Amino acid sequence: WERIRSMANPLGYLYRVGTSRAPGPSRTVGLDVDVIGTDRDPLVEPGLESALKELSESQRVSVVLRHSFEWTYAEIAELLDVSVSSVRNHLDRALRKLRSSLDLEVDQ
Repeated sequence: WERIRSMANPLGYLYRVGTSRAPGPSRTVGLDVDVIGTDRDPLVEPGLESALKELSESQRVSVVLRHSFEWTYAEIAELLDVSVSSVRNHLDRALRKLRSSLDLEVDQ
């Protein structure tokens, strides 16, 4: 971790390692990892990191794998050793918590 923390773009490095070594389908997600963690326009909501920390581990894993790495519900369920229905519940609860924490409104 010390080596990673000292890198100019540690989030970009972790993103690349995660996408290349993670189980599941290999997909290109289309993020410009050179901008992650720089002073340019952020790719994500600045408060997202602290909001994600408020979620349970299962909720956090489900959100990141589904929305960052585009895993299917079945792939996430297999990793977490739960049913697909449980993954849907984790995601639903997590997204409600994130929207509330980040004070976001969703267009219906």
